[in-house]
Amino acid sequence: MAKGTDLLLRQLAAAAEQLKTRELLEAFDPTRPGSKPTPAQQQIIDAVLYRKARYIVVRAGNQSGKSSTGAKAFATMFREDGITWTRPPEWTEPLQLYVLGRTSKQVEESLHRRIIGQVFEPDAIREVRQGGALQKVINKHNGNTILYFSHHNTNQAQQAVQSFTGHAAWCDELPLSERIIEELSKRVMINGGPTLLTFTPKVPNPGVKHFLDSLPERLAMTVRLNMLENPAIDDEEKQVQLDTAKVMGEAMMNTILHGDWLVGERGVYNYTPGCIRDVPSHYSAAWRHVESSDPAAASEHGLIVAAEDPATGFWYIVRADYIKTKNPMETLQEVLRRTAGLNIVRRIYDSASTWYQQIAAAQGINYMAVYKKSDRKLDMIAATNQALGLNLFVAPWCTDLVDELQAAQWSEVNPTKIAHAHDYHLTDALNYFVDNRPKYEGNQVDHRKTWDQQIREYNQQKYQKQETQSRVKRSAWGRPWTRW
Repeated sequence: MAKGTDLLLRQLAAAAEQLKTRELLEAFDPTRPGSKPTPAQQQIIDAVLYRKARYIVVRAGNQSGKSSTGAKAFATMFREDGITWTRPPEWTEPLQLYVLGRTSKQVEESLHRRIIGQVFEPDAIREVRQGGALQKVINKHNGNTILYFSHHNTNQAQQAVQSFTGHAAWCDELPLSERIIEELSKRVMINGGPTLLTFTPKVPNPGVKHFLDSLPERLAMTVRLNMLENPAIDDEEKQVQLDTAKVMGEAMMNTILHGDWLVGERGVYNYTPGCIRDVPSHYSAAWRHVESSDPAAASEHGLIVAAEDPATGFWYIVRADYIKTKNPMETLQEVLRRTAGLNIVRRIYDSASTWYQQIAAAQGINYMAVYKKSDRKLDMIAATNQALGLNLFVAPWCTDLVDELQAAQWSEVNPTKIAHAHDYHLTDALNYFVDNRPKYEGNQVDHRKTWDQQIREYNQQKYQKQETQSRVKRSAWGRPWTRW
């Protein structure tokens, strides 16, 4: 009797454990047992798992759960537990899945962690890295693999995926070109796999829009996700997001909330995919660099660093950072740390922040003020628009600046004012740079020399100049010492 009771108890415990495991596997959010996707999210997941369309296009608002939905679908395929999903019988080999994000950092910190968070067993996977960047992750139990790529560079992304044949692909965030979407679909074509696209279209992109809108209905499924329908966001936060979106104008509000294509009629900056360009391979810290700062005592400090290609005179934004300390001295030290080792030939600051210039001057750091900033703001924006994509480019990793260039909208109330202008410190710093950048002086760098040689020569010249100035100051007659 006792043995029978023990056996029954063990069976009940095993059944309870299986039920708990199944609940976790079926939960939309693995940290919240019992959580369910919305009907629209479930429609997307089913479309991916059961190949209901070749293209699943998810146009979604911010914080609408689009990335979590994609992660749930791909984690289910990657895990392949036989409980929540069974692979098609014709897929006999280990699965190969592609996941693309805007940058390598975004791929790992957002998409990878969301996917692996659905797996539950940390020791069940093996990560493969190259140069510190995550390349792929392998499921030790079944050999299924996820390959990770960034799509910030269209040509590189297209070439990276060309040598693979997979079973499903997911591209998160709007790519710069429809060529990436087309290439992904080719990689999964042989296996009849789906291509999932999840994005908030916050920048006008006629090429991608035309490609997706022109897909035949038999091949494509379009699903919309509304931020206000996301059950993971409470009502108070939804109201905050709604109030914020209204300030940015109707077009941007509809994009942020509902995933509408941004028509861009009130966009401040002439942002196009052509504004994004990789820094040339011969880039050197010895190039002329300009630091442009928009200090803010009550919020974050906007920092822009631009580098001039001496061969062409083109400028590249190589840093676009927010500094989140409110201690002025700490802010200055952080600016100096982030620009250390670069040939900074000019430092520019917002003339309204005289306190910042005074702190810098006390440390021997000289800044150039922006001339009559308040009276010339529209002219500076016009000059930035004229330069963008022509002789001024933004490195693809400067994502915060890219976001601001896309998001800035003219106010509906006053068309000469930017809605929510106090949030755009990086674009302000960019305007200051364009207004005060040095004139092109021709090719001053010998590309046959290594980076170390260029830096060494630059430091020697700087030291010799300082020594000469020091000798002049120490001379009683204001002249350099001479030997008698």
